[in-house]
Amino acid sequence: MNLKNLLLLVSLLISKITYANTGKAIIPHWSGETSSQTFTSVYISNITDHIIDVSVKFYGDDGAAYSATHFDNFLNQNTQIAPKSTARVIMKPANRISGFAIIQWSNISADEDVNALMAHGIVVRANDGTKRTDISIPVNNGLPF
Repeated sequence: MNLKNLLLLVSLLISKITYANTGKAIIPHWSGETSSQTFTSVYISNITDHIIDVSVKFYGDDGAAYSATHFDNFLNQNTQIAPKSTARVIMKPANRISGFAIIQWSNISADEDVNALMAHGIVVRANDGTKRTDISIPVNNGLPF
């Protein structure tokens, strides 16, 4: 095998490693505050036949990082989603905060899913108990990532 073919093989292997097995999407807006009953729910669906590692990181308008306040249907200390299932993460901080968030995923072991998740968010505002506003937040234009 000559040097040119070896370099081509190495570059193909590196591109395969960098494009398969991971994904990321932006949640363009979230908002929350306990006293006004404002919170953001993000539904994340694993569309694969494998368990997927997932992280959701919330950031305020000032760039500060915040932890989610509630997780539903996650596995392994809120770091994984089971195959063909939907999990939910809720952000309802004590003080009024808004910003954006990032969902990242990766395959486990030798799984090679190119797209693994779909997600959608909802901001709920229920200020006086009689009125409620829901704001839809599409993630990745509703496409798998």
